[in-house]
Order: sequence, then structure tokens, then C-alpha cells
Amino acid sequence: MGRPLIRVPSTCGWRVSWFTGEEKIITRKDGTKKVIRVADDFTSKSKAEVEAKAKQLREQGFEPSEVHECIW
Repeated sequence: MGRPLIRVPSTCGWRVSWFTGEEKIITRKDGTKKVIRVADDFTSKSKAEVEAKAKQLREQGFEPSEVHECIW
């Protein structure tokens, strides 16, 4: 039997992400703490859908990142 092939991302689309306002606190091994802002994202094959989601997020008071192309 041959080796299994690695699957390469092949679906092109668009993505926007934003910070949800939540934070997680992580305690490191040395006892120090690190605060991480929680983010969420929306991905679609349609740029218009992603731009509409970004507009909706701005209206709700979130600060979305700019819409960018992606492969998954």
C-alpha cells in the first residue's frame, strides 16, 4: 500500500474576523498570567456575504478586521 496523501486546502473564499469582547486568562508554568482576547470569524465563498457580515458587525459596535481572501 502506498502512503496516504496530504490534503491541500483547495476551497477559495473570503473571511472577516473580530474580537468578541471576551477575555481568557492563562496561567503559565512560572506563575505569570497572560490575557488573551477571544476572536471569532465568518468565512464564505461569497465576498458579498462577508462584506455584509462586516457591515452588520460595525453596526453592532464590533471592530471587524478587513475582509480578506483565504483558502481552506
